[in-house]
Amino acid sequence: MIRNSYFEDGRLDIVVLGPMNNENEQNSTTLTIKRAMEALLLEEEAKKFLTETRTKATHVHIPEHWRDNEIIKGILTRVDIADLVIVNLTPKHGPGHPHSPNVFYELGLLHALGLPIISVSQAGTDPPFYIVTDRAITLKDFSEEEIKNKLRPSLLTFLDPADFTDFSDNRISQFYGGLPIIDISAAVGLATGYYYNFVGRLLTNGGIISHNKEKVKRLVIVRPHNIMNSYDEEKDRLLDILNREGYTLQEERGLAIPPGDDKGGIWVYHVNGIIIDLPRTIYPLKISPRLLSLQERSGRRSMATGFSDEYKNHVHQLSERLLDRVQNAIRYHARKDGERFRHNLLDFAKMEEVPGLLRKYLT
Repeated sequence: MIRNSYFEDGRLDIVVLGPMNNENEQNSTTLTIKRAMEALLLEEEAKKFLTETRTKATHVHIPEHWRDNEIIKGILTRVDIADLVIVNLTPKHGPGHPHSPNVFYELGLLHALGLPIISVSQAGTDPPFYIVTDRAITLKDFSEEEIKNKLRPSLLTFLDPADFTDFSDNRISQFYGGLPIIDISAAVGLATGYYYNFVGRLLTNGGIISHNKEKVKRLVIVRPHNIMNSYDEEKDRLLDILNREGYTLQEERGLAIPPGDDKGGIWVYHVNGIIIDLPRTIYPLKISPRLLSLQERSGRRSMATGFSDEYKNHVHQLSERLLDRVQNAIRYHARKDGERFRHNLLDFAKMEEVPGLLRKYLT
C-alpha cells in the first residue's frame, strides 16, 4: 500500500469542514478545531516528523476564513489540494438533532476523491454506518484541550513518514479493491494500459524476463519528476542522474517474445540487465480533468504575470497525487495476477533513487 505523501510539495494543507448555518457562517467548533490542529503541529513530535519530511509550511484552512464570492467553489478548491480533511459530523444544533446534509454531501465527495479523512463527532451523535471506522473520533465536547488530546494520536500517525496507515480507506474504495472512485478514470486507465502492454508482459511467470534471463533481470519503474514536463525533458534528467553516478543506459530491442504473447515486439532501456523504465504512456496525465480544471481556475489569470507560487504548488500537489494513483493501480493489477506475477522483481523509484537501486542489485 502506498501512503499519501503529504510532504511531496513541501507543504501540508489540512482542511476542516463542518456544519454551517443558513448564512454560510461556520459553526464555531470549526474554528476551535483549527486552533487545536495548529497547536498540535507546533508540538515537538509533530515538528520532528515535519522536519524529517522537509515540510516547509503547514496550513489549516476553514471556510469562514476564505474570501471567495461563491462558498461552494471555495470549499471545492481547497478540498482539491487538501492533504488531510478533518470532518465534523456533529449536527449543527448538537447531538440528537438532524445531521447537516451539506457535510455528508462533502463527505461523499471526499470518499470519491480518495482523500485522507479524520472524522470527529460529539458523544451522542449517531453517524451512519458507512463512515464508522477506527479513525472516527468521539469527543466529549469541543474544548481545545479535548480536541488536541483525541486528535493527537491520529495526526501523528498521519505525519509519520514511516507509518503506512491509509487514511483514505473508506467503504466505497474497499468495494472497488482499494481504489477510490476517481481512480476508475484517467490515471487508472493509463496505468492499466501500461501494465497490460508492458509491466505484465515482462514480469508474469513465463513472461519476457523469464525468456530472456541472460539479457534482463528485473524492472525499475521510475516516477516522473514532473509530469508537466515533456517525456524528453524528463528522460534527459534521468540520464544526467545516471551519468553522474557512472551508469550508462543501454537499449535492448532483441528480446525473445514468449509463445502466446501476441502484442508484438518490445524494447527496453537497461543498465546491465536492470530495466529502467520512465513510463512514456502516463505523461498525458497533464491533460487530466483535475489538472485542466485547476488551470482553468488559476492559469488564465496567471498567464499574463507568470504563474504564482501557490498555483505551481497546487499543480505539483495534484500531479503527485495522480502519480500515486498510477502506482497504486499498477500494484492493484499485480495483486490481481497473484502468484503469476513476480512481485520480487519490481521496484518503484524516484529518479534520484535509481542509482542506489543499481548499486544494490549490481554489487
